[in-house]
Amino acid sequence: MINDFRLVTGKRNLIKPHLSSDGSTSLYEFVSDEDYREYTNNLTQGVRWEFLNREIEIFEIGQSISGYPTPDMEKVVVIYPYNHAVYPSPSNALIYSADGNIRHHLKVPKLISELAMQRQRFMNYEGPLKLYFDGVSWAKNSRGETVTAVTIGFDRDWLEQRELDPDTGEFGECLSSGRR
Repeated sequence: MINDFRLVTGKRNLIKPHLSSDGSTSLYEFVSDEDYREYTNNLTQGVRWEFLNREIEIFEIGQSISGYPTPDMEKVVVIYPYNHAVYPSPSNALIYSADGNIRHHLKVPKLISELAMQRQRFMNYEGPLKLYFDGVSWAKNSRGETVTAVTIGFDRDWLEQRELDPDTGEFGECLSSGRR
């Protein structure tokens, strides 16, 4: 099981995020103003956790890497920048096992939201922001279960949030959609 999940600032300071599926709370709920500014105003960000008394860190200077553990605290979904040299969009997300090994390399699935269907006829944006993973969190699905939710950006300014099965790497129901 993952212990002590942290966000890593550009100066390698550790921030304890508030992990919750409650959309009315902030990831930075209990973070000092100074740590919040250091984390959000820096181009370098990463994640760190402990597993069996070993630290696992996903961190690269000059890269804004985000992540979130799965609700069962057995895996971490990591989102790399859309223009990452090794993991560029539309495959800029990985699922790591608690021990730090890569379990799944994700590719943006076919979008299913009503908004994406409507936007398809207007989608003409080319480049890495056409389809990319934008974030990860916990959310409630239609059955009221806490699930891993991955946000997919498309056509630069639009978003679709999908349920992700971290065991299989498969995407499920659309949880929300909208504009940035």
